Amino acid sequence: MSASAAFSILTQNPEVCQRIIDEISSWVDLLKEICASENPEVQRRCMQGVANMVASSEKVAAEIMRTDVFHVLVAIVKHSQKGREEAQKEAKRALEAAIRFEVIAPTKRQMFEDTHKVSTIKE
Repeated sequence: MSASAAFSILTQNPEVCQRIIDEISSWVDLLKEICASENPEVQRRCMQGVANMVASSEKVAAEIMRTDVFHVLVAIVKHSQKGREEAQKEAKRALEAAIRFEVIAPTKRQMFEDTHKVSTIKE
């Protein structure tokens, strides 16, 4: 659990975010694994770190969004589960940062859901 806290704190520095991408060859698998943690607090901290990374620069955002991590973020945002609301907020923050950098664009469905504050996916 302390490793996830360290990840969250370290990713507040944009240089560290770029170094993770540049120097850790297995960063994609690592991010996917920690984002899918069964522990809600670990998942929240990891999602906070990923959101920090995406928000750090357009280059880092583009690198992350072209991987399966993008799909993990979308799944976390779409799948409501009690106790995971904070992780959802951080995943949404990551996607919103990527949209601001114009690395990704919202779908018509997402714009409808945001405008009407509803989910079009039945649970």
